[in-house]
Amino acid sequence: MSKLHEQNIYQSISRAINVMGYDGNAVGELLAHDHPTLQQDFMRIVVGFIKAQAEKDYFDLRNEATGKVCKKLNEVLTDEEYFPHV
Repeated sequence: MSKLHEQNIYQSISRAINVMGYDGNAVGELLAHDHPTLQQDFMRIVVGFIKAQAEKDYFDLRNEATGKVCKKLNEVLTDEEYFPHV
C-alpha cells in the first residue's frame, strides 16, 4: 500500500472524529459489530496508535490520559501480535 493511501485513510479518520458531541464508546460498539475483516483491519490501526503513543516522552493535558493508557497497554503488547488479512 502506498504512503499516499495511508495518508488518505488517516485524514479520513481524523476528519470524522474532529467533531464535538459524538459518543466514542457507541462508535466503538458499532465497530465491534462490523465485518470481521474490518474489525481486524481496525485493530491494526489501534495497535499502531498504541505503540506510537507509548514511544512519546511528552503529553500535554489534552492527551495525557491517552499517553498513560497507551504506555500501560504497550507493556502487554509484543512484536508477536499479528492480525492477518483473511
